[in-house]
Amino acid sequence: HVERLNVRLGDLNGPRGGVDKFCSIDLTTRNGLSVRARARHADLQTAVQDAAMRVRRSLYKALDRQRCVFRRATP
Repeated sequence: HVERLNVRLGDLNGPRGGVDKFCSIDLTTRNGLSVRARARHADLQTAVQDAAMRVRRSLYKALDRQRCVFRRATP
């Protein structure tokens, strides 16, 4: 379960254009896992999609590592 989700969007260069739109996602679960993903792109929607996929991948990896540690700890 997600306890906290923080999404930040921005445009670094303003009207000058370029690969300057960014999305930053910080996610914390109830059991204390914390993952963060950032993405930059010329298009804000693509930056959001990239960051969302990255945070998803990071969360799955963190959950998998946590399960492996739990399995090793139990006899």
